[in-house]
Amino acid sequence: MRRGMVLLEAGSRLGHHGARQGRWRCPAQPEEVWEGLEKALERVEKRRVPLDILMHIATAQALLAGMKCQYTFYKEAAKRYLIAVEKYQSSDEDERHATKTGTDPKVSSAVRGLCIGMRFPQPEHVMDLIHASVECGRMTHTYPTGFLGCLCMALFSSYAVQGKPVSQWGRLMLGALPIAEQYCQRKIDFFTDYSENWFYFETKWQLYLQQRKIDREGCDDPFFPENYDSSERNKLYRHWCTASPGKQKGVELTLMVYDALLGAAGDWTELCQWAMCHGGDSEQTGCMAGCLYGLLYGSLGVPSTFLLNLGLKDLMERLAEALYSAANQERPQLGDDPVSSTDDPVSSGEFSAGLWQAVKRLSCKRANDEINTLLNYTALLEQGVASWQDSGRQRRKMRRGRCKGTDPPSQPHPSRFQLLRQKGAL
Repeated sequence: MRRGMVLLEAGSRLGHHGARQGRWRCPAQPEEVWEGLEKALERVEKRRVPLDILMHIATAQALLAGMKCQYTFYKEAAKRYLIAVEKYQSSDEDERHATKTGTDPKVSSAVRGLCIGMRFPQPEHVMDLIHASVECGRMTHTYPTGFLGCLCMALFSSYAVQGKPVSQWGRLMLGALPIAEQYCQRKIDFFTDYSENWFYFETKWQLYLQQRKIDREGCDDPFFPENYDSSERNKLYRHWCTASPGKQKGVELTLMVYDALLGAAGDWTELCQWAMCHGGDSEQTGCMAGCLYGLLYGSLGVPSTFLLNLGLKDLMERLAEALYSAANQERPQLGDDPVSSTDDPVSSGEFSAGLWQAVKRLSCKRANDEINTLLNYTALLEQGVASWQDSGRQRRKMRRGRCKGTDPPSQPHPSRFQLLRQKGAL
């Protein structure tokens, strides 16, 4: 777990430098990749901590803060997310970024799911994993393709800890989706309005598994075309990105990470080329691929240069040790924070004061979808556990009244014919 957390930051750095090489361009030879990256990584640079890593750290800290129930964890996570977003957006570098682009940076829910899988790694923990990852994703993303990325990465990191073959992860993840869907039907108002978006996520994944010929039990040898070089790979990744606009975005990140893990087959050099040197959100895919590689293989094949100048290395290692202890029931006393420190980029200073300062500053930025969703989710939690648990009860009663006392039928899972029919459009 320590290597997984450390390589998460290293993967983000590699993805950052890979993105600077040019959009949808990557050197075809590993030697060319190393020559540029090693020189860049040897330099100490002042670079703000990416928002996805801040949210990942906040999630881990909430998991370790001493929880009496799921509700207290969600409340703690939402508060830490608010502080993380506010600190990121109030940094001097971010102000210059906003001045140039006029837009607020986006955040993916997928990265923060990695530590949830480390906290709940065993099969008997799957319900806790599903509930925690779905809710942590929903704190910033209301639509399934947004928050299911958190669930997907949580499951993948738990599979890595369990030592399951990478080629089985996709099938196992799809097998867990019906459980998550049942949970969402109970928790989300008018969930049927999101059924098409949920179907899109599930269909994209089933089509990908069919494309790699690992969609059936016993088919564990992924298929890649002979000419699947960096150029062809980037064409596919570009297609995934352009085919997932608006509220369909999010699924392409999980596909890229999984494709890279399958193709690299335990080779760090190949993983860097596949997951960290492309024109998409390479920082995010680099985070996820690096973490999962570390969970699977440790630091095997990782040059020491790639582990230099990591500002969060000590914090990441402490978080990993605490998550391992918590996962093995060696939990610290309730209320203790085993990783609090003055160098913590998120929770420095007075927590309560930082929280209300964050709420005050972010309230004027509700035009950002993620910020607005996070503020609304936090407000619902502050109303109390009863309000949070039963938030949709009244609306569901009204809907049942209109439907003569019956809930609408759940969306059926796509058949093979439906998948083939959708293939052209997806």
